[in-house]
Amino acid sequence: MSSHLDRNPGVPLDLEWVNRARVNLPAVKRRADTLKTRRSVKKQWQAAWLLRAVTCIDLTTLSGDDTATNVARLCFKAQNPVRQDLLESMGMADKGITTGAVCVYSSRVPDAVKTLKDINSKIPIASVAAGFPAGRKQATLDLYYLMDSSGWLVSHPTFPEITVHSHEGN
Repeated sequence: MSSHLDRNPGVPLDLEWVNRARVNLPAVKRRADTLKTRRSVKKQWQAAWLLRAVTCIDLTTLSGDDTATNVARLCFKAQNPVRQDLLESMGMADKGITTGAVCVYSSRVPDAVKTLKDINSKIPIASVAAGFPAGRKQATLDLYYLMDSSGWLVSHPTFPEITVHSHEGN
């Protein structure tokens, strides 16, 4: 597998395209009014939606006193967020249900990378820096990085001047 990741560069914001969008407001309001009268999702569909929701969750620890053990525990939980017996009873044990990401302070990213590599996981790592949520000032900008378990950092779209690079120096 190549050590280079091709990322979707996206498209520039075109406000003219946004301004040309038209909404049928009476139809939207009628539709919105029906949502509160509908019944909830039932049976196997409810389980499917809940499992899908699990895959969209980022397990996060942003405690100032985090340890490598705490981060490892979080990574294991992200890799196995639903009890195996429940997945088996739904026929989903082989589907690779994991959380969407693990989020830790930048100082704990190496711990998360090591743990996820050790358990052969491809769960992305999200990391915050520069005072988020409060007081951890390590840089002048509040940047948000996404890192996959192979060590690739991807900058937040707000800061396109920061290029994709490897945490491991590759």
